[in-house]
Amino acid sequence: MYKKAFNSLFTTKVDAIGLSIFRMFYSVVLFFELKQLYTFRSIIYDKEPSKYVGEIDVSFIFYFWFVVVAFLFLGLFTRYVTILNYIFGVIIFSSAIKFEYHVFSRR
Repeated sequence: MYKKAFNSLFTTKVDAIGLSIFRMFYSVVLFFELKQLYTFRSIIYDKEPSKYVGEIDVSFIFYFWFVVVAFLFLGLFTRYVTILNYIFGVIIFSSAIKFEYHVFSRR
């Protein structure tokens, strides 16, 4: 009885419109977050803002990440694009050592 109820939860066909709308809104919010980080990249990622570039040039990574977010918005190659989105997020947020980004508050 439990097995039948459990299997019926995962075999029920559901419309994917809600998930696609969430994916599109997530992509728009992420795009504007990235735009803000890209605008202030010299303050956040450089050793001394506008004088010395940091260990890596993050503007090159942002160009690819904007393309990844556009693919995510359109729903193209979603599995690969979400993995790339995660990798770019880990690289960018872990390299922001001078910037306290939302959850990095050290109080």
